[in-house]
Amino acid sequence: MPIPHRGAHAVGAHAVGAHAVIGVEFDSVLRAAQAGAEWAFATLYRDINPRLLRYFAAQAPSVAEDLASETWLAAAGRLHLFSGG
Repeated sequence: MPIPHRGAHAVGAHAVGAHAVIGVEFDSVLRAAQAGAEWAFATLYRDINPRLLRYFAAQAPSVAEDLASETWLAAAGRLHLFSGG
């Protein structure tokens, strides 16, 4: 379930290969996502999901997509608890 790109709202993201990289602006994007900004959650998703899928594909190829979806559902429900680091 890809989240559409929000163009100008992709704060600090730049293309590296086929993946976005948030970089030094991670904290501000995280805070925006925690405040409910859809563009910020989409930025996190685009940045993290490709690597998450690769990890799950290496660990459990037949259920990688399901595991990634479950991870994102859990993350969305607990995003307010995450402080980075």
